[in-house]
Amino acid sequence: MRFFTKKLSKMKALQVIIIMSIIACIVALIFNIINKKSLRLFGGISNKMDLPVDVKAKNTSNYTDVVSKDGITVPVPTGYTASSIESEQYVNLDTDTGYAGFVIYEGTDPVPTDEWALLDAQKTRNQYVWIPVTSSELGNMYYYYRHVMYAKTYEFKNTGYTAQTTSLIDRGEPNFAYTIDKESDWMGGLYGSRTTQELISEMQSRFYKMLESIATYGGFYCGRYETGDLNKNSFVVRKLNANIGSLNWYMIYEHSKNLKNSNTAVETNIIWYIQYDMVLKHILDLGIKTNDDIATDSSGFGNYKTSTFTYLKTDGTTATKTIDTVTVIPTGSAEYTKVFNIYDLAGNVGEFTMAASRSLSNRYYRGGKASYDSNTYISKYEQQSAGGTDSNIGSRAVLYINY
Repeated sequence: MRFFTKKLSKMKALQVIIIMSIIACIVALIFNIINKKSLRLFGGISNKMDLPVDVKAKNTSNYTDVVSKDGITVPVPTGYTASSIESEQYVNLDTDTGYAGFVIYEGTDPVPTDEWALLDAQKTRNQYVWIPVTSSELGNMYYYYRHVMYAKTYEFKNTGYTAQTTSLIDRGEPNFAYTIDKESDWMGGLYGSRTTQELISEMQSRFYKMLESIATYGGFYCGRYETGDLNKNSFVVRKLNANIGSLNWYMIYEHSKNLKNSNTAVETNIIWYIQYDMVLKHILDLGIKTNDDIATDSSGFGNYKTSTFTYLKTDGTTATKTIDTVTVIPTGSAEYTKVFNIYDLAGNVGEFTMAASRSLSNRYYRGGKASYDSNTYISKYEQQSAGGTDSNIGSRAVLYINY
């Protein structure tokens, strides 16, 4: 009897073990499914995102090293030419002349030095300004959360700035599109059969590739002007373009990718929020502007309601923007709005970035609008519906070199 009792006990124990094992397997399977779904919802795309940003082997066919006027080696991408103008040949601030900002022009022709020929080149050739990024600065551009890379941002105050780790979604790059596809009308119209998740994955890949390019080449290029020709399929980054607003974020994103045209040596994009921060940080580090200029009142170099300056109209005549008037000027038309050889960072039209709001339905824009008062500052961020349009909101492009 004891034998059968022991045998029965062993059988029950074995059954319990088997049942528990099955339950454990089911739980593990469910957890794995939920975890994968979570990664999709929050944008996880590959195990590669678990690794630090890699320094790749430079593709020597994609760039040529050029030494700036202040002795710094800059990688000029294939299909672009370093400026021949002295005021556009310095990476850092030259204290004797006040020159700062290394400019490249699209095309292989030398940049003319004649005043009128130069103006024509600036009106007909896309231009970008080199933003150097050190390895330590690169480390402050991103962080990881649940196997996904997100951008940090900088908190600018009149007392200084610090790198911040943003919340998972609020201003979190790259977390850009509704995973439940609430904006399906725009998504379907622009991307056809592509799903929202495919779009998110594409943006994340571009985010990571942008960081790898910075790690490899030591920086990126910022659009010298606000992105123009927004009512056309081919955008430009050129002086005196007045078509710089009234397009939704999705359209700007899609067409900004094609600013490179057929040039495989580079990639172009809407400026990332963290890249906008790095531009401001560089301007501050060089002492070109003060913390107050950046974080309190930017009207001293921005097109705001309380600013006054002379600017060039598209017909070649000059005009004066007076105090207490609201005037959106052609981008690059006023030396008053130039900082580090970049025009209209402050005011004029708000500039869409890649960053999404907490609700994911809006995108952040920077710099403010021409209608804002003197208490507007360049580091300010605001929201606009990604699918909506505003005549006073456009964008700014960036360019980076492929490896």
